[in-house]
Amino acid sequence: MSTIGKVFVLLNLVLAAAVLGAGGALLQSRGATQADLDKALSDLSAKEAELAAEVSAAAAQKQTLISANTTLEDESGDLEFQIANLQRGNDKLELDNQQLRDDLTRIQASLNALQGDLSTAASRNAELVDQNATLRTDAMDAQQEARDALIAQREAEGLLATAQDEMLDLGAEIASLTGQLGDANNLLEVAKTAGVDITSIVAAPLIEANVATVDTEYGFVILDKGASAGVERGFTFDVYSDSYKGRVRVAEVHADYCTANIEILSPGAQIQRFDRATTHL
Repeated sequence: MSTIGKVFVLLNLVLAAAVLGAGGALLQSRGATQADLDKALSDLSAKEAELAAEVSAAAAQKQTLISANTTLEDESGDLEFQIANLQRGNDKLELDNQQLRDDLTRIQASLNALQGDLSTAASRNAELVDQNATLRTDAMDAQQEARDALIAQREAEGLLATAQDEMLDLGAEIASLTGQLGDANNLLEVAKTAGVDITSIVAAPLIEANVATVDTEYGFVILDKGASAGVERGFTFDVYSDSYKGRVRVAEVHADYCTANIEILSPGAQIQRFDRATTHL
């Protein structure tokens, strides 16, 4: 039974007792004066007023408890919402960290491949240097011979010219590989400076794009490749010109273009329009 119901039951009992008491008193004392009757009625009214005040106080207390319970339910809902937001933020950070680890493993693999190519080119260059020295010796010996020596000299000169062309080509290849190795080292150092663990990474699909727009105030770029080229939200692009400039991460993807936030910027570098961007080295 509610508090109000109990109060009304008590009120009825008091009223009944008062009426019975008054009736008994009247029966026992027929000679009671009007003043005694008025006093009994006054006491009854006072009791009614007192009970009404208690009922009102109980109702107010009940309303206060209802309001407090509603407030607690609202606060509980807010806390659950905040916990969900924190969990989503933590999941996103974990996804970003995994992407960085994947990128750095790919970079390490590319760096190892470049070092192998450079070693092979250096070995080939040494072989060509030795071959060039031998050809020069043959040419000097051929000058002392007759017609056969002259023919041999011409053949040797032809071989020498071929070897020199190969040396020039290899020299250009070595210079190109050295530049790529320097770019890869720069990327590796920038990533290490960002505090990323480079233990295990899977290479992203190769997508080549160009920087269409740069907004330095808000720190983002627009690339000329979008969903039609396989770009997805979260993909990272390394930006180059003549050298490595930095890294951007795709935030929004459209059919033929995407927007990407600038995440890493090489010291002194500035990303500009028409710079090249690729998903891996």
